[in-house]
Amino acid sequence: MRKYYLFTIRKDFYEVYKNNSFVLYKTLENLWKIKKQDFSYGLSLYDALCQTFDVSLLNRYFKGKYTKNIISKDNRHIILNREREYYVLMELHFSCVIVLTNINMPNILRDFNCYNRNIFVCDFINEDFFWLNNQYQKQ
Repeated sequence: MRKYYLFTIRKDFYEVYKNNSFVLYKTLENLWKIKKQDFSYGLSLYDALCQTFDVSLLNRYFKGKYTKNIISKDNRHIILNREREYYVLMELHFSCVIVLTNINMPNILRDFNCYNRNIFVCDFINEDFFWLNNQYQKQ
């Protein structure tokens, strides 16, 4: 089981962190673990590093593309692929997108790579991270 957190990194910070992704991962991990009393600091750090997602655009896109295989409510989607026996649970937030799946690299990540080339993906539970565009350059 994988739980991916997708963040859209601002272009200027992408240039800084594209070859030093471990530091970016640790920064985002600290934001993920932040305590309530440090919330305002975390928010200002997030605003400096990240751009928000266009949730309404993404909702329309995924409902249109996966019409036959999607169950949607609010900004949550379940995408089923019965032939290949995998699923994707996705929550769209302005701050990040959360993708829960039973496979390592679901095809839906390719859609996000088309949406924005500066997406950084973190799996905080498995301590894994990568630039989404680098994954598709390899393949």
